Order: sequence, then C-alpha cells, then structure tokens
Amino acid sequence: MSTTDFERLERLEQAITLCLQEIDHNFIRCHRVATACLPIVERYAEQSRSVWDGAKVNTPLQMSSDGLVLETILRGCCRGVGQWI
Repeated sequence: MSTTDFERLERLEQAITLCLQEIDHNFIRCHRVATACLPIVERYAEQSRSVWDGAKVNTPLQMSSDGLVLETILRGCCRGVGQWI
C-alpha cells in the first residue's frame, strides 16, 4: 500500500468515525426530546380520553357516513384540546 493510499484510507476512517459520532449525538438528542415530550403526550392522552369517550356515547351510528363524519370532527376537536393543555 502506498503512502497516498494509506492517507486516503486514514481520511476515510476519520470521516466514518465523525459520521458515527454525529449519529450517536443525534440519538442522544432525540432521546432527550422524546423524554421531555412524553409527559405532555401522556397528559394529553389522559385529558382527551374522557372527551373522546364521552363523545362516543352520543354517536351510535358510527358506521354510517354521517357517523364517520361526526367521528372525524370529534377527533379533530380532541386534537385541538391538546393545544390548550
């Protein structure tokens, strides 16, 4: 192996190492963000569950097209509740 080949291989190994370090950093950052968001998502699920369950009682025709439209509207309302939390 010539000196030029060795230098190219060394640069390639360094680039791979830097890429793997960046991937590791991104995983750590994603984990931190997900961990911070989890309590908010759990609180949203808890508070919107009662709204959704209460709305389901009043929609006995969920299989009809009107029921599906109503269900879609209610799901949108439940998502909106999360913005107020």
